[in-house]
Amino acid sequence: MTATASKTPFRQCWAAVPIGAIPADGLMPCAALALARIQKIRKARSCGAYLFADPATGAIYVISEESSPAQRMLIDRSAWLVGYYREPSLRRDAVPVLGLEELVGDIEAHLLAAPPTTPAPLMHRAPTAA
Repeated sequence: MTATASKTPFRQCWAAVPIGAIPADGLMPCAALALARIQKIRKARSCGAYLFADPATGAIYVISEESSPAQRMLIDRSAWLVGYYREPSLRRDAVPVLGLEELVGDIEAHLLAAPPTTPAPLMHRAPTAA
């Protein structure tokens, strides 16, 4: 652990960065980027990847399951979760990535089923009266 001049440990806080946004002419180019990123994570880190899609802006996020932004996105933006992709032999609840068409279908189904507004983060919601 490296200390800074003030003798406090240096901590990096990473935020999720979208890999692209869904263009008006179709979903295929963005889905191809997402599929390439999922395969890259699978090959480089031997772990699964979460796919998120923001219904309001069309932003697509592919995040390694090992990263801290993935945990933050699952807490704050669980409504954006399209799916979790990993080798099915390693984990029973994982969905195998079969091809680009299947990934496009997953994203389309998510965006069609999404509510028109993005919910507030779960931890900031006011309690509801019963």
